[in-house]
Amino acid sequence: MKKIGWIILSLLIIAVITLMIIRANSLKLALSWGGYSTSYSTYHQGYNANQLEYKVIEAGEGDNPILIYLERNRFGFWKILYDSGQTPDAKFAHILWMNSGGFKKFAFQDDPTFSTEWNYLAVGTNAVKQIELSPDWLRPGTAFKIQQTGESYSIYLITFTDPEDGEIMDIYQLLLDKGMIK
Repeated sequence: MKKIGWIILSLLIIAVITLMIIRANSLKLALSWGGYSTSYSTYHQGYNANQLEYKVIEAGEGDNPILIYLERNRFGFWKILYDSGQTPDAKFAHILWMNSGGFKKFAFQDDPTFSTEWNYLAVGTNAVKQIELSPDWLRPGTAFKIQQTGESYSIYLITFTDPEDGEIMDIYQLLLDKGMIK
């Protein structure tokens, strides 16, 4: 009887250790099972409206970037929700996600007005000159951050809008029209 107790305890300890190892490596496992490279760069991370941690990463190979939106569930395991998909150029990728922005505090109306936080990330390896954006080219109230090293760049946009105004402009076409990418 004692032997069976020790065997059950040993198996339970092995199962817990295995579960902890899988949980610690769940992001790389999710990427591998999804068919993506396990070598990645994190561009953005935070918590969504459901208080679940999320990450936006780039896991492409070579000059072909792929952006992936992942979410960590309540048990601590990462899951891929969607990726950047097909783009007009293999050297360019973009992804969009949103969070609830809350109530508009200074809008005095009978019905509460919600705002939505729209996030847009574009990355590429096809820059021909320094990437620059003018606030005049973007929607009012849009903040942006650009990082660039040689031909590689990332552009992060964030804006708070009403849900019915949630359209984001075509950054790829804008960069192409301005001669900043090839």
